Amino acid sequence: MTQKGPHVLIIGAGLTGASLAHYCAQVAAPLQLTVWERSQGPGGRFSTIRSSRSPAIIDHGAQYITRGAGRDPDLALYETLLSDGVIQPYTGMISGGKPGHEAQEHFICRDGMSSVAGHMLGRTAVEYDRCAFDVQERDGRWLVKDSHGGSETFDAIVVTAPTPQLLELEGADLRALLAPHADALARVAKRYSTRFAACVWYGTEAWEALAEVPWASKYVRSGENGNEGLVYMSIEPRKREQTADSPPALLLHSSVPFGLAHLEDDDDTVLRMLLADLAKLLPTLPPPAAAELHRWKYSQAPPPHAVLRGETGEVAGAEDGALLLRRGAGDSGGNGGGAATAAIGPPLVVAGDGLTGSNFDSAVASGRAASAKLLAALASATS
Repeated sequence: MTQKGPHVLIIGAGLTGASLAHYCAQVAAPLQLTVWERSQGPGGRFSTIRSSRSPAIIDHGAQYITRGAGRDPDLALYETLLSDGVIQPYTGMISGGKPGHEAQEHFICRDGMSSVAGHMLGRTAVEYDRCAFDVQERDGRWLVKDSHGGSETFDAIVVTAPTPQLLELEGADLRALLAPHADALARVAKRYSTRFAACVWYGTEAWEALAEVPWASKYVRSGENGNEGLVYMSIEPRKREQTADSPPALLLHSSVPFGLAHLEDDDDTVLRMLLADLAKLLPTLPPPAAAELHRWKYSQAPPPHAVLRGETGEVAGAEDGALLLRRGAGDSGGNGGGAATAAIGPPLVVAGDGLTGSNFDSAVASGRAASAKLLAALASATS
């Protein structure tokens, strides 16, 4: 079947990239979307680990969705996800949340957090284990090379990967477009936190030790029972109301200071430290059947207006959560898509939680803003 419409590459199948695909699919204009994702599944930090060691799945990034925690929540999207059975209210006990936490609406995903991104991607073509590394303009289109030596051309690109990964992309034409925003984007890149996630699987006998534990998720205080590194724990099947169907599995998140302090340590050392903290907090648990560590090098970014180390993360032109870049007539480089010069050349849109903050509503808002800017740029190019 002959494909019609501009061919757009979305770099990143995380929540922003998935929501971009969702909003683009709602418009009548013909559009070909292709997603390149460097990992082997969708979701980015909304990701889920499935292991041959146990039927219990573990969300090792985002743990649940809090409606209204970020930018303008899309109520229609929530209704769609609820009616389609992708999300459901979180009815379990969350211990130690911030003030007002109990009054907020929280949602979990019975099939794991990655199912949200997978649902929003719909029928969009996603190529996993494909990482873009070089972007050049060729004859009015983008030529994008991947890390395996392949390449393709596209009419437009939307980069939704974390800002540090955006800045790692090569290509003189891309660099020229980013140049007017280089300082602001560098500030954004430095704002991402680093932490570890430990995934721990048990046999069914561990339920006996967990029977007296009232919570499904718990925020851990620094120093609690001698804890040194943990900031959050979750009993994953209980979080998803699946205790009768699955052996227990726990997710452990380290604090950001612990993540920074031990970033250069090997995985076995860090995992032993986190499991030692778990033993202090839940001493009756038997030894785990299996455990593995995940490093979140780019864990979370605060909202752009939040001051961190004396600086904000605001980027001019991206106040709505997305930045449109196009080469202007007569420019040898990028002009940020300003109105002073006619925009020519293929459009490139920068989006992602670095521009909005790291939570569901904010990432979705970035995808929504990116879709609007992308579609407007493509429409102007054909008018």
